[in-house]
Amino acid sequence: AACFFPRPDVESHLLNLVRRPAPHVFAPAAKAVIRGVHTGRAIAALLVVAYHAAGNLAKDKYFGAAAQPLEALFWFGGGAGVSFFFVLSGFIIHHVHRRDLGRPERLGDYLRRRAQRIYPAYLAVFVAVYALAWVLPSLRATLPTDAAVLAKALLLLPQDPDVVGGTGAPVIVVAWSLQYEIVFYLAYGAGVLDRRLLPWRSEEHTSELQ
Repeated sequence: AACFFPRPDVESHLLNLVRRPAPHVFAPAAKAVIRGVHTGRAIAALLVVAYHAAGNLAKDKYFGAAAQPLEALFWFGGGAGVSFFFVLSGFIIHHVHRRDLGRPERLGDYLRRRAQRIYPAYLAVFVAVYALAWVLPSLRATLPTDAAVLAKALLLLPQDPDVVGGTGAPVIVVAWSLQYEIVFYLAYGAGVLDRRLLPWRSEEHTSELQ
């Protein structure tokens, strides 16, 4: 009988283990693992690659009469991939930092973590591309010469696409998407200062504010 009915202290310990939340569900937000995120990110990345390759892959000499429909498919998939990346980024930021909302003392750490996520890799690629374009005479003329434009490009501040790079991002024209990321980071940072500044609030937050 003892095998089937453990001592009260053992039984209590087992019950606590059963009732304890799963670590991967209620772990700290920064370390939580969200299943499916990496799969979705990979699919979106492939769609974006197809988007940028559409002009070269969907040529008549490769696909003949099917070139136009394939090109339309590539363009649509790439646009969907970019949109998905933005949605995914917003979801991840909120999942990781939702406990920082309404806690101004966390703003410094939030901004530091967001900056570390983007700027080191971006600046390394920017410098490499800039140096390569400077070495090649055919590309040197495409580099910005205005110090203000260059400073904004380094900081990923949005610029007028009609004036700069065609996308508002000189040197690395696809960096326009990172500019949107920076704007979103700043907007969410406002919610860290005061979550009432965000355009959305959960029912829990709304009830606390009333």
